[in-house]
Amino acid sequence: MSSYAAAALTLGLMAQFAPLAPTSALMLGDGRTTAPVVEGKPIEVAIGFYALDFARVTSRDESFDLTGGAPALNGGSARASAGSSTVSFASVSVTKTSVQPDPTTTATVNPTTPTLPPPISRTNYQLVWSDEFNGTSVDASKWNKVGPWGIPVASHWSGHFSYNTSNVSEANGSATITVHNTGGGPLGTWTVGVLSTNTTKLFQYGFFEVRAKLPAGQGFWPAIWMYGSNSSDDELDIMEFLGGDKTTVYQTMHESSGALEQVAPTSTDWTSGYHLFQMLWEPGQVTFYIDNVETASFTTNVPAEPMYLMLNFDVGGPNDWGGAPNSSTPTTVTFNVDYVRVYQQP
Repeated sequence: MSSYAAAALTLGLMAQFAPLAPTSALMLGDGRTTAPVVEGKPIEVAIGFYALDFARVTSRDESFDLTGGAPALNGGSARASAGSSTVSFASVSVTKTSVQPDPTTTATVNPTTPTLPPPISRTNYQLVWSDEFNGTSVDASKWNKVGPWGIPVASHWSGHFSYNTSNVSEANGSATITVHNTGGGPLGTWTVGVLSTNTTKLFQYGFFEVRAKLPAGQGFWPAIWMYGSNSSDDELDIMEFLGGDKTTVYQTMHESSGALEQVAPTSTDWTSGYHLFQMLWEPGQVTFYIDNVETASFTTNVPAEPMYLMLNFDVGGPNDWGGAPNSSTPTTVTFNVDYVRVYQQP
């Protein structure tokens, strides 16, 4: 096939496009990257073409497909979900579209501009703060490793564990918070970890999204939550999980009065893979989601004060909500976080 005219245009994903038309498809195969393409992470694609109908982009391993069905985007632009590097395509096959391959065509990934998640698609929300955890150490300009309200990592503030900065690491595209039992039977001497924006960043309203894999084990207590500057302030729990029950997660709006609004979504096993834990916090309303599906919305006594964001992996004791570890509890387990993204309106 002959080379096609080099009219370089930007391709990507626009949420309002029509569903895939089964008779129109563009397949870009044999993609190779200088770093692994990660499904669900952002990509911005620049490719020369005459005219192309497409609606969405998906990615798996080291290749991805652009599939058609929307009006031609001559000169248009959009974004798509895919990986974290520069992708080169060696072959193009087309159905009902007059596109010829150009072996030198490349697609450049931009991890800082992901497509808006479905709960806030077609809005004017913008990505304002994020961590893709693509480095080799935790970014100290975004996170620290102290507990809520600045509690030192060395303190046994719960009586059942102590925070240890060495239990938090970043590598291979994710952050890892590890718990260890260093001895003394099931109750043991546990060290745990935390990532918080305490002293680095306060947020007031927005859409918060964390992709994470939960740990199983009696007594384990990972959470993703937001809290005010004082321990008596309101609290928003985007996700709370009791490792002894793999079927239930909790999403809660705590009021400073002690009242709370809570939803407890169930699944066969929340620890079996990665999930998106999400919250839309607006003036007068908090809406929780998991994997882009709304789980609950609350409109009474919604917090209005700025809050810190925290991801922690604690271990409970005999009198705690989820109970203490027992003989079935693993001695070393991780809570893995793929990314954290915060979107706000301008």
